[in-house]
Amino acid sequence: MRKLFVFLKPYRLAAAAALALMLIELVVELVHPLLMAKVIDDGIVAGDRDAVLAWGAAMIGVALLGFAAGMINSFFSAQVSQGFGHDVRRAAFAKLQSLSYAAFNRFPTASLITRLTSDVTQLQNVVFMGLRIMARAPLLMAGGLTMALLINVRLALVTLCVTPLLLGLLVWVMRRGFGLFKQVQAGLDGANGVLRENLVGMRLIRAFVRSAHETRRFTRASEDLMTRTISALRLVELTLPLLLLVMNLSILYILWVGQAWIGAGGQLGDVVAIINYTLRITGAFSIISLILTGVSRARASGGRLAEVLEAEGDDSPAATQPVEDGHAVVPAAEHAGATPGSAPAAAQGEAGLRPPGEAHAPGVEHASGEGHAPGEAQAPDEAQAPGDPAHAAAEHPEHREDEAAPGAASAAAPRAAVSRAVASAPDATAAPGAVPRGPRVTAGSLAFTDVTFRYPDTAEPALQGITFEVPAGATVAVLGATGSGKSSLFQLIPRLYEADAGRIEIDGIDIRRYAPEALRGAIGYVPQESLLFSGTVADNIRWGAASATDAEVALAARRAQIHDTILRLPQQYDTMLGQKGVNLSGGQKQRLSVARALLRRPRLLLLDDSTSALDAHTEARLLAGIAELNGTTLVITQKIATAQRADSILLLGDGRLLGAGTHAELLRTSPLYARIVESQMKEEVSAT
Repeated sequence: MRKLFVFLKPYRLAAAAALALMLIELVVELVHPLLMAKVIDDGIVAGDRDAVLAWGAAMIGVALLGFAAGMINSFFSAQVSQGFGHDVRRAAFAKLQSLSYAAFNRFPTASLITRLTSDVTQLQNVVFMGLRIMARAPLLMAGGLTMALLINVRLALVTLCVTPLLLGLLVWVMRRGFGLFKQVQAGLDGANGVLRENLVGMRLIRAFVRSAHETRRFTRASEDLMTRTISALRLVELTLPLLLLVMNLSILYILWVGQAWIGAGGQLGDVVAIINYTLRITGAFSIISLILTGVSRARASGGRLAEVLEAEGDDSPAATQPVEDGHAVVPAAEHAGATPGSAPAAAQGEAGLRPPGEAHAPGVEHASGEGHAPGEAQAPDEAQAPGDPAHAAAEHPEHREDEAAPGAASAAAPRAAVSRAVASAPDATAAPGAVPRGPRVTAGSLAFTDVTFRYPDTAEPALQGITFEVPAGATVAVLGATGSGKSSLFQLIPRLYEADAGRIEIDGIDIRRYAPEALRGAIGYVPQESLLFSGTVADNIRWGAASATDAEVALAARRAQIHDTILRLPQQYDTMLGQKGVNLSGGQKQRLSVARALLRRPRLLLLDDSTSALDAHTEARLLAGIAELNGTTLVITQKIATAQRADSILLLGDGRLLGAGTHAELLRTSPLYARIVESQMKEEVSAT
């Protein structure tokens, strides 16, 4: 928790002002009983009306001073505590954005929500109490004891003896309460987790008539939280009554001894003053009891937030280590027969994908022809958005030649050789003010060399010994059964996870040499689950490139085959989407997600089963629109028809590469692939 105090540094002046005002309040509280004693002894007992008025006026003036100091102190305390909470919350959120995917997954989602909300609130409360009453309570206790001893040692002796014992009790309660309140926050995580799952899965819950079951789940989680909270509060709440009992007995003792002292000639005002100081000490104990409850909770919350802020696995640019790990550098093999200036290998009849050093099979052309499904012309609504070609050409001069004819299908042939050029310009997709250093992705070729990967805390590898190459501009289909490692392979490319062994290269450069912003800025990744954010349709597409113009957004939507659908929505591109796009179909959400990725004009596009909800005709047109970008595309699919349109196919099974080549090659060389094709053909025949 102490490490979080650094977030108070920007507010040190306001905090100092709050503490100074708190000291004024303290002085007022300590002076007030003395003034009351003067009113009694010099005014009431002596029968002096002027003394009563004079000392009474002094009491009112001092009270007003304390009131003003308290009001201003509250203002500064609130400013500091809220600013502190905001900064901690923002820092924790920023840390989450920089964590590697593996490190991020160590924290349950519900726990992270609790840490960034409830836990931060606990810390805010303690900071506020610290400036408002935390220091004031022990100082009031010490000052009250000192003033009481100065007035009469015998009367104050009982309070002096009782105070250390009660302080020891409070310290024990705080230590015991820390563990209990840590369990409370864990219980809150559990309740939040059940609630979140219920809200996210409401449609499925109702479809399966599981509302009663979910109610029981939440009730159990809520009862567990209630039990933990009661256990923690019981310890704390029993403390205050005990404190009050002991202090009230002390006051009774003071009254008993005081009456004898007054009878022996002592002053009544002194007895009243000591009783007032004892009452203030009692109040200080009440405040300390409250503070210890807050501190116990804040210690637990501070530890949980520190776990996030100190989490290892940062993949920010500073965490991108140079690649000097003992592995031999494996250069990306050039396409067979290709030399600088020669025709693209795939255009010469090569497959466009092969294990390193292995020649492509001849006689295979790009299955998509000119970027569209065989025999299909481009639909009118897929024409380029007005005014966009010039803008796109200006922003991406390397694409001018490919897109010189708006609306026409452009060839998607792979490039001749892996480019090793390194651009020196900063990455355009980096955050404002951030200039990623090092290489940039220019062509989009991809090579895996003996890559092995296992998820954290798992024994079996998800991928093992994966080796293949994809030339720039090629389209590759990835097939395999559930759990074969397809999605795992995709997540390694943008470094959402790190490979345990082997080497992954883009443009012949190890991906660990790229700054994460530069690497991911060149990749368009569409995961299996289509995640849409709150906002308009245009906002969701523009999320892929915040500075994109309306024309560029429309063009991306056309290429993703969602433009016509958007035009039929009530407010077209300004239509607000429901939670997670609930007012859209599965296929529409998939196409919006694809449009978001295409807007980035990625050099490497990863489609993780992102066309599964589309019919064959729409899918063919979408893939043709993607081909216009002339980037490298990897698409996970279960459809043989989709795989046939690709330059090459990867067949995965149990985390291993079982085959690589064209559709025709795999039919000859892979019995598994032949069975998949035969099975799908039978299904199509039976369906007709």
